[in-house]
Amino acid sequence: MAFRRTLLTVALAISATAPACANDWRYCLASSDADHKAYVSAPFSTSDDLVRAETSFRDLLKRSHLKNYVVQCPRSDDETSLLAMQRHAIGFNAQYGNQTTVLDWHP
Repeated sequence: MAFRRTLLTVALAISATAPACANDWRYCLASSDADHKAYVSAPFSTSDDLVRAETSFRDLLKRSHLKNYVVQCPRSDDETSLLAMQRHAIGFNAQYGNQTTVLDWHP
């Protein structure tokens, strides 16, 4: 549980909470301490709101029988910054022994 809180804190610290606009870039991340796994989506550009992206990614995991994952979809103004954020999240998960799988998923 502490790991999830830390991961959420890191993601919130590096993601803005402003509403989505036409040039928002996002990726979604889902992690499970119990499974020692994390799933990361490919980056995508969207004008959808945060809740819609998180719900769509959570639904994908549920359809794949991957329940109890904490889902978040950090945002950035550009793809380059978002890719750096994604690499950081993958490295962060690796430090805690989580295997990360990148999914070719777009909402």
